[in-house]
Amino acid sequence: MTSSLDDVRPKPGLPWLSWSLRTMAIILVATPLAIVTWNILWLFIADPVHSWPKDEAARAAPMVEAIYAYRRDVGLWPQSIEELVPRYLAADQVIREPEWGYGWPGYVADVAPSFSTHGPFHIGLYYHFPEAGDVGGAGWEARWEGDPMRVEFPAIAPELLRPPVAAALQEQSLAELRDRIAREPDEPRHQKELARRMAELPR
Repeated sequence: MTSSLDDVRPKPGLPWLSWSLRTMAIILVATPLAIVTWNILWLFIADPVHSWPKDEAARAAPMVEAIYAYRRDVGLWPQSIEELVPRYLAADQVIREPEWGYGWPGYVADVAPSFSTHGPFHIGLYYHFPEAGDVGGAGWEARWEGDPMRVEFPAIAPELLRPPVAAALQEQSLAELRDRIAREPDEPRHQKELARRMAELPR
């Protein structure tokens, strides 16, 4: 009488070979089928993936231009996007989706704001504002799974990219700092920046 283990052991000879051949046949058929299926799916995925950064950048372009225009007139980066409405930006041009984020850098020298969003398939979209007057470093960037994407983005007007002349905007900057102190009296950064600029005024 044979043990139960004998029933589960692979039988030598043709039955075992037949099972191996069937497995190989399934693999040989399934692999090309999977490749074809993925290529068909990619036809529907590729266009949205590559068009999304460009479409979002075009949608956010008025916000970027408004940020530059504010800095051109005031000599400071805006604290928030809402600060640009309605003088620089219409209310319906503000993207209020939570994926979009604007980061005010405070008054740290040579540090620019951050402005970015994320989209489908782990795509990140970023606008780099110039730091320390480095206009060449300004512009849009898109990354997919961490790798850069080659996308043609809308251009920003060159006159907006030029850094403001601090001396020419001295009065505007001081007036805005006083307004910020009035709005946020408990924010020490406004007071410190106002004191620093007042100390630099010619006597």
